[in-house]
Amino acid sequence: MSTRAVVGPWGSVPVALANDPSVTLGAIRLYVALSSYQGVDDSCYPSREQILDRAGSMSDTTYYRALQWLIDNQWVRVKRRGLGKSNVYNVMQDISVSTETVDSDSTGSVDSDSTHTVDSLLYTNTTRKHHAANAATGSSEIDAIIDYLNTKAGRHYRHTEPNRKGIRARIAEGYTSADCRRVIDTKVAEWQGTDMEKHLNCETLFRPSKFDKYLNQAKPSTDDKYEKLDNGVMVYKGLI
Repeated sequence: MSTRAVVGPWGSVPVALANDPSVTLGAIRLYVALSSYQGVDDSCYPSREQILDRAGSMSDTTYYRALQWLIDNQWVRVKRRGLGKSNVYNVMQDISVSTETVDSDSTGSVDSDSTHTVDSLLYTNTTRKHHAANAATGSSEIDAIIDYLNTKAGRHYRHTEPNRKGIRARIAEGYTSADCRRVIDTKVAEWQGTDMEKHLNCETLFRPSKFDKYLNQAKPSTDDKYEKLDNGVMVYKGLI
């Protein structure tokens, strides 16, 4: 019987993950791609483009749903490293292993602003209860972001699940509350007083296909929104 050598990078899937009745094909593909990048400490930091290069083509919706499933089921942990840098992914081989370890920074202290839904993932039933408690705290932080948008944009969005959904998903991916506020500041400065002002809402600002672009966009100067007329009056450019 002939054998064929494996050429190129490869990843593996734990039996428990493959046998999970709720797992999707997208989640398995994403897990294999991430595991192909991981080092000896189960961590890796590929860009989204590098992940999709090995996971294969998939829509933004499929990608983010698959990642969210892996995070929710504790197969992957995500930690954001900062603007312009890819996330750090911890790919777990066995989620049944009991541990008392949480993500920490270089000083050994817990990074409370790195992520609100995955920073306390410990792999026991007891830990899952702690995680549920953290999720409740996370809702308070999400509501604070909605309040911030209301204040900055002059809106009155309520603390409903549809409004929380996009914010919660971005935080689960490793973005921080500061990142969310930066996006709000940037788009309010750019859109307020223009035809785009109607898009200052939770659905648009925290859309998965746009959020990172908004976050890395330079905040426009307030002066960029005004133009001085011949009579010296300053008016919104959108009204000229």
